[in-house]
Amino acid sequence: MIDDPHFRDKLARCYENIALMKLANLRWLTHYVKGVLPQEETSYMKLYWADVVQSLTDLSLELVGIDALELAEEEAGRDQNWATEWGYARAATIYGGTQDIQRNIIAERIFGLPR
Repeated sequence: MIDDPHFRDKLARCYENIALMKLANLRWLTHYVKGVLPQEETSYMKLYWADVVQSLTDLSLELVGIDALELAEEEAGRDQNWATEWGYARAATIYGGTQDIQRNIIAERIFGLPR
């Protein structure tokens, strides 16, 4: 499948997103170690994380195929089955504040837009 440009592109995007998230988290951790409390960046990181985790689970299912949804935990080599993992990725946009709430926080606190 690595020869397929579609999969290669998606895999490269996932790798890029994970690397960017790692760098952003290291940046914020540096601030926190210096005593700066978390602020609006938590909303941004939650938005970004939810998008990345959904991209990863979508790519995983696309690579393994629809049969992956039926794999048991031990067959998939995971703590939980693929269907559960995929469902959690979808729920990531809801728990901890929906995507719209996070965008409102960013708009108001970072960009200074009115409520």
